Amino acid sequence: MSEIRYSLEKYKGRSTRYHCPKCHQRTFTRYVDTHTNKHLSDYAGRCNRVEKCAYHFTPKMYFEKNGYEPDDFNKPASKPKPIIKPPSCIDKKLMQASLTNYRQNNFAIGLTKYFPERIVMEVLQRYYVGSAKGNKTIFWQVNRLGQVRTGKVMQYNSATLKRVGYINWAHHITKQKNFNLKQVFFGAHLLVDKTRAVAIAEGEKNAIFGALYYPQYNWIAVGSIEMSHEINFYNNRSIFSEFHRMQLKV
Repeated sequence: MSEIRYSLEKYKGRSTRYHCPKCHQRTFTRYVDTHTNKHLSDYAGRCNRVEKCAYHFTPKMYFEKNGYEPDDFNKPASKPKPIIKPPSCIDKKLMQASLTNYRQNNFAIGLTKYFPERIVMEVLQRYYVGSAKGNKTIFWQVNRLGQVRTGKVMQYNSATLKRVGYINWAHHITKQKNFNLKQVFFGAHLLVDKTRAVAIAEGEKNAIFGALYYPQYNWIAVGSIEMSHEINFYNNRSIFSEFHRMQLKV
């Protein structure tokens, strides 16, 4: 929307109506410069006797008559440029320190009931799945530059591998101030390898099961409906050589 600099003067009583240059009746409304609140000219305006007089001399006609362009005529409203704050990141050392202690991680414990422990440990470390206090699991979100955006912290039942109610975020737990969260897909760091087909799961747990069952793919998880909208962006850039959706239920 544009800001109109020159507009017809608002009616504020008889003093704001003037004699028309054509019909000479006191039914003439003059144009006002909204930046200075001054009239544009004595003859730039419109007669309110539309049918009987119809005099209308516009600001454009005024400037054309005087041989120069209006200053800021129909000037677009100036808006301050938004300050783009870069995404915040978590210290990578914090993530690396969590990639251990899997025997106190309920999710890892449960996985070893279905797969060899060595393979489970390899997959968890490759996908940056860490351990947190209270036998909880951290699914770190790391972009292709190796920057740690955040980590989703969840609690699982080691016997059923079902998620228990708890869910939190690493940047909340570590009390990061003024944190500008910009999520990436879980497993996004694996997208640097364009030689391997990529498969997509809805949740982080399913992505790990996919990696264990079908290691020939690089698995990522969208994690939420909002993040799933980003799939088309990556697909349009031909990062995915294959597209798989999988619902792995345990």
